[in-house]
Amino acid sequence: MADTTRAEGWRRYLRFWGVNLAGDLEAEVEFHIATRTDELIARGMNPHQARAAATAEFGDVSRVKQVVLTIDEQRSRRMRVYEWFADAWGDVRHAVRSLRRAPGFVLVVVTTLALGIGLNGTIFSLVNAYLIRPLPLPRAERFVVMGSIDPGIGVPAEMSYPDLQDYRALRTIFSDLAGTVVTTASLNESGRAERLWAERTTGNYFQTLRPGMSLGRSYSDDESGRAARVIVLSYQYWQLKFAGDSSVVGRTIRLDGDAYQVLGVAEPDFHGFAPMIASDAWMPLDESPTGRAQRLNGRANGFLNVVGVLAPGVDIARARGAVAARAAQIRHDHPATSKNIDALVVPETRARPLLAIAQPVPLVSTVLLGLTLLVLVIACANVANLMLARGTVHQREHAIRAALGADRWRL
Repeated sequence: MADTTRAEGWRRYLRFWGVNLAGDLEAEVEFHIATRTDELIARGMNPHQARAAATAEFGDVSRVKQVVLTIDEQRSRRMRVYEWFADAWGDVRHAVRSLRRAPGFVLVVVTTLALGIGLNGTIFSLVNAYLIRPLPLPRAERFVVMGSIDPGIGVPAEMSYPDLQDYRALRTIFSDLAGTVVTTASLNESGRAERLWAERTTGNYFQTLRPGMSLGRSYSDDESGRAARVIVLSYQYWQLKFAGDSSVVGRTIRLDGDAYQVLGVAEPDFHGFAPMIASDAWMPLDESPTGRAQRLNGRANGFLNVVGVLAPGVDIARARGAVAARAAQIRHDHPATSKNIDALVVPETRARPLLAIAQPVPLVSTVLLGLTLLVLVIACANVANLMLARGTVHQREHAIRAALGADRWRL
């Protein structure tokens, strides 16, 4: 038995293939038990009793094997990590030394890749910000945009105030529907006049979009119904024009010669619903009876960009069906102004930057992203050609390294 164990031990040292830890451990345990068995037999114990006694003295063989295997696995894992970092550090040092000897090559490669990556990053950031990323507002996934459309023309347009009021009556379809129109105003402050971008909105604008407020409060249907001249400032304009002064809330400022009371300041992330611009301020439309009679009651006067929120459980298909039915009713009731006018509803992310030109925008964006990706591929191909050309100079070095044992991956 001892001779067989010794033969197995020698075979382990004569192997040229990978380590078989389980087999080596089995042979090692067997070697110790066999050696002790031989000692006990030499003392006069019969072989069967000697084997049993040697095994009992050694202890729980299975537990010993498990402990040794666990220790070896942990050590092997640590060694693999150490070797990986050591190899990586060596590769980095070698790369730095090689690149320091060729600064012109480094400059060309870095510039080429920087142009390709920078162009892709810029275009993707613009497409993501304006066409993909939802608005940073509550319920943004349920936002829709509405517009009027003449099938004979086929181009969406803004909606009139009376039409908006008719569609607001669809309470089971829309939680809220608000209208807004972009305008400019002249702020007269400290003896100086300054132009700003503003949105004039229906009174439920802030109720519909629900942005947070940094200071004060927003206006509501009540202020709009009383034709009260109130205003909400954007955070950026408040910082720029009023230096972040919290006492601005409640102050009266003059826009185009009219006095407006500042109700509040919107949160920093809210820029309004104006296409392609960041609004500086928001003011309510005059929805009082006098204001409606003078400016808003013309059903043919389409000037409002309409944003809404689908009611819980309502999908876009159901909303379109309800809007189509209401549009047919409006055409029946008002044939003089709405004979050929229909309405459309699209998800907010499909109405950017403006509903009238939103349909081809995804295709144009895809083509633009594809072109920028092609530019990056060309840049990478140019760098690859430079690397291949440079590699021919180092053929002798690579041959020596391969002869010394470097594998293809390391080379």
